[in-house]
Amino acid sequence: MKFDNQVLIFCILYMICCFIIPGCAYHETNTGSPVYYQSITEQSPRSPATFVSDTVLMARVKSKFMSDDMVNDTNIHVDVRHGVVYLDGWVADTYQHRMARDLAQSIEGVARVVSRLHIANPGTVLFINPEIR
Repeated sequence: MKFDNQVLIFCILYMICCFIIPGCAYHETNTGSPVYYQSITEQSPRSPATFVSDTVLMARVKSKFMSDDMVNDTNIHVDVRHGVVYLDGWVADTYQHRMARDLAQSIEGVARVVSRLHIANPGTVLFINPEIR
């Protein structure tokens, strides 16, 4: 069986189009929703030493929240990864949101604070009298 030059050229072009070109395509990785973007720090694995230092930082942040009478910490979840503090949950007002963020940032060893706290009553400020508790 004798191949024609046109058939040979067609077969070569077909193989290039089917096998070689798709392998060269650019594939963008999905980094998640822009609203809840998870950084590389939050996803990357930790060494045992980093895990211990993150646990110590988390305990310091939680104890700072518990000792402060102006922040109601019952609905705040604290997570620490590679020195970055992630705050999730609900707070009563913008004042508590700012106080929680500032208290976490004031602790030595905290690299950054990512606040994903939701405000139950935006635009209001609730002052808690420490003598009532």
